[in-house]
Amino acid sequence: MHLITKLPSDTAIRDALIKEIKTGWELNKQKERVDEIRAAHEAKVLRQQKEVKGLGRCVAQIPADTYFLLQRRYGWEEINSKEFLKHWQKTYPHLSPHKL
Repeated sequence: MHLITKLPSDTAIRDALIKEIKTGWELNKQKERVDEIRAAHEAKVLRQQKEVKGLGRCVAQIPADTYFLLQRRYGWEEINSKEFLKHWQKTYPHLSPHKL
């Protein structure tokens, strides 16, 4: 059993913190890539789908984390506005199964 008798130095703490931030950043980027690939696959499947009675067609496939981040930042009304959906379709055509 090892007892901690001395605290780590400031440089060791700083280096460990920097390493943790970098690995967390990379992990987050990888997760976003996987989410975008999944959303692209779902959009591809939705392209063959006909209009759902009472709901219409899917015009934007937004990954969940991205959707909630945008909703928290800009609000529900802005995310569901026609201008935003047109911008989304223009920026991410692979995530837009149907035109607005």
